[in-house]
Amino acid sequence: MQSKRPMKKVKKVKQKKQAPTATAKAAPEAKAAQAAVALAMARPAGVLLAICVLVSSSLAFTYASTKDAIELSAKRSADAMRAEVMAGADFELVALPSEGAPGVNILEIYKATAPDGAFAGYVATAETKGFSGDITVVVGIRADGSVSGVRVSKHSETPGLGANAAKEAFYGQFPRGRAGEPFEVVKRATGASNEIAAISGATITSIAATDAVNAAAAAIYALLQQGGV
Repeated sequence: MQSKRPMKKVKKVKQKKQAPTATAKAAPEAKAAQAAVALAMARPAGVLLAICVLVSSSLAFTYASTKDAIELSAKRSADAMRAEVMAGADFELVALPSEGAPGVNILEIYKATAPDGAFAGYVATAETKGFSGDITVVVGIRADGSVSGVRVSKHSETPGLGANAAKEAFYGQFPRGRAGEPFEVVKRATGASNEIAAISGATITSIAATDAVNAAAAAIYALLQQGGV
């Protein structure tokens, strides 16, 4: 018989805990660094946003506080311009923006009343394209159809050339004419009541301004033909 051999006891070996590696130690530090960078980047963005909000609010306040003053100044300027082409009259708005001749817009028409209450005529404002930009003219026509005055109230024409349309040497030619008899731009005026001598070196501006005057005069002439308002 074989004898039984005593069984050897197996000793359990306890595994030692491994020390954290350098990479594992660095992970939290990297996350902290990333968070710090994100925070540093967010701060300027937040400051910039705050500045933008502040500037926008300031601009809105400035616009709101000056809007009424700007509108009042524009109204006074327009009133003064109407008074220049129809002296001594009171004005009442009778027509809002409409299309006149091709390329010309009639911005407004005012009825003019003399100090004694009598109907004096009309003043119309018209706008068209010039050489460098829009040209706006103010035209006064008396009750009898004669031109009381013309002014170029706005323009962006070339100084020394087209800008001369705003000078009396040019607009002072129109009061010779009458509504219903369109003005014509010529190189040299012969003295005819409907001839307008072109500004030297600014024929395009001369024609544009004259077209606007003709459109305004035509709109007023139509009202006069209807017996006035």
